[in-house]
Amino acid sequence: MRRTGFTWDPAARLARVMTVASRRKARNVRARPGGRVSVCQVDGGRWLTLEGPAAVSD
Repeated sequence: MRRTGFTWDPAARLARVMTVASRRKARNVRARPGGRVSVCQVDGGRWLTLEGPAAVSD
């Protein structure tokens, strides 16, 4: 199973998502630059959700 990872830079208020260009996530963002996205992480009964505009960089 493939997983997508992310990093969080609190000073810049920036989440970086690591994925492959051919994956649906990257294709969706390329189709709608600046569109809003969310990233969620679940750990038992706790979770984290980050939301905001997206851009793809290679």
